[in-house]
Amino acid sequence: MEENNFMSLRKLIEDFENVITGILKKYKITLIWTFLIMSLTHIYFFVGRFINEDMHGYLSKAPAELISGRYFYGMTEFQILPMVIFAVVFIELAAVIILLLEIFKIEDKILGIITAAFVVTFPSWSCSFMFAFMWDTYSLALLTAVLAIYLACKWKYGFLLGAFFITCSLSLYQYYITVSITLSLIILLCELCRKDLKEVLRKAFKFLACGVLGFILYKFGIWAFNIELSDYKGISTMGMIPADRITELLKRTYESFALYFINADKGEQMRFFYAPVFVSWVYIADMVLAIWLLKSNIIKKIKTVNKIFIVFFLAILPMAVNLVDLVGVETKANNLNTYSFVFIFILP
Repeated sequence: MEENNFMSLRKLIEDFENVITGILKKYKITLIWTFLIMSLTHIYFFVGRFINEDMHGYLSKAPAELISGRYFYGMTEFQILPMVIFAVVFIELAAVIILLLEIFKIEDKILGIITAAFVVTFPSWSCSFMFAFMWDTYSLALLTAVLAIYLACKWKYGFLLGAFFITCSLSLYQYYITVSITLSLIILLCELCRKDLKEVLRKAFKFLACGVLGFILYKFGIWAFNIELSDYKGISTMGMIPADRITELLKRTYESFALYFINADKGEQMRFFYAPVFVSWVYIADMVLAIWLLKSNIIKKIKTVNKIFIVFFLAILPMAVNLVDLVGVETKANNLNTYSFVFIFILP
């Protein structure tokens, strides 16, 4: 009996090793470039600074963050060894890149490297890495947000497990739920171009169920830990939108979204980290994409009802990407709350 159990465990370990080996072989070039790009752009934040007030003030993480609703936050705590945390963050971001390449079925190595570059160099990371005590938390919250959608896509009942990871993401750093929502919408937009509407709507229902179940589990955790949310950054009133402010918040959401691309230097979100190269990429890539679509027969092949849903999803996409400006009744989006914009750059 013990020998059989040992053999089963050994087989499981071997299978896991084969999976990891296969992934490393398939994405070796992308991962090497990811490490190089991440090292060039971010390693200073990990090794070039002395311990500052952030590290001194958050030696005990969990109590300070429970009132923010981040009850999994303390579970990500590592000793403050910058290069160890850098390695952890690299592994988590590398996993995010692999999941995105699998979701969108990107096999071209050049496109894989471009996707990786956007994921690890997006300007909001420069702001995020200012907060040394949150380095690994941000990247883990992002990983769980993307993993939830991957699981919902991959298996019929994967949304059930995905709901657990939505809960993890919310209880690490609530903002990254916008990543799950934005990613879901972009997947649906892509599939509307080539699949039957019923199939797309079934996937949309799975995404919705994943999010709703994850949020319910998160709220259950708030209740189970007897957490009374603080007023910090409007966390206690997040989503409680008064009827008389709906129009104002919708206007703010769409205006802020547009400013990000049209006049980013005046936008609140990019006030410190305006990067013309990123915005120029959207203009050029979208222009090339539009010309390619017009010359190809893809648009003609899309059913009319699918086109209606494409227009609808495109219309609500800014609300998903810039969700904080919509639901933040007593706050507004800042540099830390812009990472979901990265998918607008990846989409083309």
